[in-house]
Amino acid sequence: MQAVPTAMPISDLRKYQKKVLAQIQTSPVILTNKGQGAGVLVSVEQWNAISSQLLEAQQIKRNLAAEKAFARMAAGDYVEMTPDQIMALGQ
Repeated sequence: MQAVPTAMPISDLRKYQKKVLAQIQTSPVILTNKGQGAGVLVSVEQWNAISSQLLEAQQIKRNLAAEKAFARMAAGDYVEMTPDQIMALGQ
């Protein structure tokens, strides 16, 4: 889904519902309210792909934080941490 998103007033959503549902299969639709961005509609498939990529990126971040912590420990740099502090490393 690499097409340039279409923008439309949120008030047009009901009027052009079928057109919008067809459009989100190929590109996101940006909804506007009084000329300002109000939301983005994407297909379920695109949402799932974005969610999956985000989860993967978060896991990579946690893994990198753990690797850094293990490298510090291997170098003899020990730090006392609570479980909450450890969990916060990956956030």
